[in-house]
Amino acid sequence: MSRRLIPASLGCAALVWIALTGAAPQDPPPVSRIDPILQVEIERLEAELASRGTIGEIGQLSRTAGVIPTPLTPDDPLFRVIVSGGGAEGAILEVGGRVGTRLGPVVTAWVPMSGVRKLAVKPGVEYVEASTLLYPELDTSVPATRADLVHGGSYNLRGQGVLVAVFDSGLDYTHDDFQNADGTTRVLYMWDQTVSGTPPSGFGYGVEWTKSDIDAELGASPPGVVSEQDINGHGTHVAGIAAGNGQATGNSQPSEKYVGMAPEADLLIIKGGNDSFPTSNVIDGIAWAMAKANQLGQPIVINLSIGGHSGAHDGTRAHEQAIAAAVGQGKVVVASAGNSADDQIHDRVTLTGSGALDSMKVNISEYTPASGTSNDYVLFNIWYDGSASVTVSVTGPDLTSTYGPWISGSSIGETQASGYVYANNASCGTDPRNGDKQMVLQFFDDVEGIEP
Repeated sequence: MSRRLIPASLGCAALVWIALTGAAPQDPPPVSRIDPILQVEIERLEAELASRGTIGEIGQLSRTAGVIPTPLTPDDPLFRVIVSGGGAEGAILEVGGRVGTRLGPVVTAWVPMSGVRKLAVKPGVEYVEASTLLYPELDTSVPATRADLVHGGSYNLRGQGVLVAVFDSGLDYTHDDFQNADGTTRVLYMWDQTVSGTPPSGFGYGVEWTKSDIDAELGASPPGVVSEQDINGHGTHVAGIAAGNGQATGNSQPSEKYVGMAPEADLLIIKGGNDSFPTSNVIDGIAWAMAKANQLGQPIVINLSIGGHSGAHDGTRAHEQAIAAAVGQGKVVVASAGNSADDQIHDRVTLTGSGALDSMKVNISEYTPASGTSNDYVLFNIWYDGSASVTVSVTGPDLTSTYGPWISGSSIGETQASGYVYANNASCGTDPRNGDKQMVLQFFDDVEGIEP
């Protein structure tokens, strides 16, 4: 008999040792083609039949194992199963079962308890698996943030009298979670920045709709006034987390799931795009929403579940400053964070002293180039200390084409066999907002390019 210690990693900070005790080789166990969950439940129900002559109420394990309470005979309940194998359909019918649907190598079915073992040994059947239960996910945001603690009890804070504005890809305003109990909309105003029509006052683009417009659209004979659609679905998704009331599932009580942070808040919706959103539109959307809050005399929270990677990441970009200026007492802007935590999109090179040299290698993967030219590009945004002077050069993917060097203060375009590179190395000097210098490198699949 041998004994080994095998290291196993737990996360990145802990190390445990697992002891394994070996034994003399034995004959391989017989192959079972029945899911152990099914096997256990069949044995339990058979024991109950032997002792009582009938099967009592179907328990949780039975439901997990796919027992169907109705239709249910006293001695042969149906099991919901998934059967693998090319001959599954015929075998299921032979044992008195009912075929559901095939998707790839598996078939869904209802099979009587008496037929499960028979089914498992039929030719063409590889395995009979219990149809176990899955549970909805992404319903833990409210309890994870402890918002549920103030939804009820002596607090009873569920967003009453507060505006929640969502700048995103729009909203499925027909969804029950964004309607009141009487079927009217919870959206007070909606601005679609992506279409043409009558824009909101003070803005020269898009279309604004009111609660009355949306309620008319939700009526029995929609007049076709509101054309807004959430094609992407992301806006509806985040609006549900922020302010869904659970009405679509009937679970609107504080103690139940599927409600958002502020399930009784009024809504303002800004559709800023489908897959991308100009920062200028973001600024306009925030201004519009804040103006509505002032008009209505209500506090407001604006949700921005969008992000990007340009800029110095220090809060000095224009839309960042606009957000900072907009917030105050009763006016809050929240933004998503952490979505790019695992993306390898940032790097740092440290140069110390005059003449110091370093380099970085960039690998662009999981990308299929478009056919033709001038339609594929990569952009790098590099920031360095305003008192420094940095020279940069680039070697192409063929390892022979070298572009540059470009010194601080230069703006140059070069064409070689690998393509066209444009470099702006702080040609305008330091950025007055933060005192740093910014370098922009753009790579195009165009061997001609345009000299700046």
